[in-house]
Amino acid sequence: MSGIPEVHAIYFRAGDSIAQSSKEWNGCRQHRLARGVEPPEAKRTAGHLKAVAEIQNCRSGVIDSCHAEIPRVKIHTLDWQLWLPAPIDTVFPFFANARNLDLLTPASLHFRILNPGPITMAAGTRIAYRIKVRGIPMRWESEITVWEPQTRFVDDQIRGPYRYWSHDHRFDKRDGGTDVTDRVSYAVPGGTLANFLFVARNLRNIFEYRRQKLIEIFAKQAQRLPGLP
Repeated sequence: MSGIPEVHAIYFRAGDSIAQSSKEWNGCRQHRLARGVEPPEAKRTAGHLKAVAEIQNCRSGVIDSCHAEIPRVKIHTLDWQLWLPAPIDTVFPFFANARNLDLLTPASLHFRILNPGPITMAAGTRIAYRIKVRGIPMRWESEITVWEPQTRFVDDQIRGPYRYWSHDHRFDKRDGGTDVTDRVSYAVPGGTLANFLFVARNLRNIFEYRRQKLIEIFAKQAQRLPGLP
């Protein structure tokens, strides 16, 4: 990949998660909803209760299929990849430090982490932060749902501006450096039209800013690391 984000769309049905492997869907917020591990306010929604009943019926053998009529949400995805001239032992800890998000976020978003003190990253860690979108302050909270040190982690939105958000970060060794691969799956209020007019472009701009900052940061680090091209 060239490092330029690619955006496309798929459809997701909450009931489909049971038909997939548990590993693939472990980080999916809808799947966690159905497993009953979301906050109480999320569990009270009618859609969640329907999903829970569907999952329970599938597991107990009451019905044969997990594809009952559950409302469909259109999920858009953004794919992005960048090679960095530094080993995984250097790259992964940088991304695993939540405080570095501030370095990779455009100033126009007024990004600020709300968690006090150090943040220990692990499955189940929650991070709260505040941003401004078009001048409107918004609070965002995410949870680390997959944590595989030196390899991968996933953060899912618990509350925030998106109807759904899941960001999968992957790290692979290549040519003395590290491939950083991101897949962001998201749904927005206003659906496809809002995504086309506003959201997809804004996300591409954010990831382009992120790309430039990472190249700048790791180019400086690479000069201090012997044996790198």
